[in-house]
Amino acid sequence: MDSNELNLLLEFAKRFNELIEQRAQELVKSAPKDTFMSPAVDELAKAMSVAQGEYLPLFFNKTNPYERWEFNDLESIMSAVRPSLSKNGLFFTQLPCVEDAGATIVYTRLIHSSGQWIECRSRVIPSKNNQHEFDSVLMFQGVRLPWLYWVSLLKTTEQTTMPRRICMSFAQLMIRALILITLMIIAVLVMNESLKNN
Repeated sequence: MDSNELNLLLEFAKRFNELIEQRAQELVKSAPKDTFMSPAVDELAKAMSVAQGEYLPLFFNKTNPYERWEFNDLESIMSAVRPSLSKNGLFFTQLPCVEDAGATIVYTRLIHSSGQWIECRSRVIPSKNNQHEFDSVLMFQGVRLPWLYWVSLLKTTEQTTMPRRICMSFAQLMIRALILITLMIIAVLVMNESLKNN
């Protein structure tokens, strides 16, 4: 092989490498992003703001038999919010999925009739490795709590035997969830507005 052929081969290898790099970058850019909301949420935000004003009162209806604190079961939560959500074109889906690493994640999605949606994910982590514990944690942490977070539902009873530290931590979680949802909605609205201006 003479020097001209070698130079041609090296040039071909260089161009081939550039094409592979370019194609790889295109694939990375076009790969679906792991997102927690639809590109726009303005219709969902309007519907949710109306729905929250129409929720029925919610009172504790269950008592934890071991620790003696009161709580709302999922049925009472759904009964308090479902009529308002339906009236405003909103509904939930909840799907527990097992990831490749073995973790169980509950995907809770609040969907508006326009197709807009917001999603949260809750990892189910039972303290004991048995079916009863898993089911209990799945229902409380994976199913019931996301309903409370997403619909911004606060308890309306004055009497509770729930320890103050649990009430405070729940209230803090609710405030953080509300702030996060509000910031996400504002960020999407700002992004949409900047895209319109460009």
